[in-house]
Amino acid sequence: MGAKTKIAWTDSTSDGKRIKRCDGYILIRCPAYPYAKPNGYVFEHRLVMARQLGRPLKKDEHVHHINGDKTDNRIENLKLTSNGKHRSYHMAQLSKEIKSKMAFAVVKYQKQRKIPRIVAKCQCGCGREFITPDSKARFHKYLSGHSTKGRHWRWGDGYKNKHSVV
Repeated sequence: MGAKTKIAWTDSTSDGKRIKRCDGYILIRCPAYPYAKPNGYVFEHRLVMARQLGRPLKKDEHVHHINGDKTDNRIENLKLTSNGKHRSYHMAQLSKEIKSKMAFAVVKYQKQRKIPRIVAKCQCGCGREFITPDSKARFHKYLSGHSTKGRHWRWGDGYKNKHSVV
């Protein structure tokens, strides 16, 4: 990097304080980094990738550890990805058995909450009925695509008459 392109946080690497979290990630103190936590710490793998790129990482950019070791923060082991791709890397590593256990846990959690489910009519006026809350305990007023801003909305006759194109 030339003298004109220096970035303040790249020079202030740390003040020697490193912390290993219980989940395995390493935090390094770098309060000059724009997205540092209020206590001044940054995930080391994000800081390494930001230095490589020469800019701070965006909030929606994720850094994937290729070999799976959260303490191995060499640039060769890091890959910049989006949230969706990062999630798909980890989901691909899970076996079908673990995925089915995760799905079972969601269903079990829903049953524990014992939220009464009711039959409701769609608020768009179509008259169709659906069950709410859904399997994830979310309450709905409309069927999918039936909101007032959805596909059932039409220009009124009054609008056409007032704003007709000549």
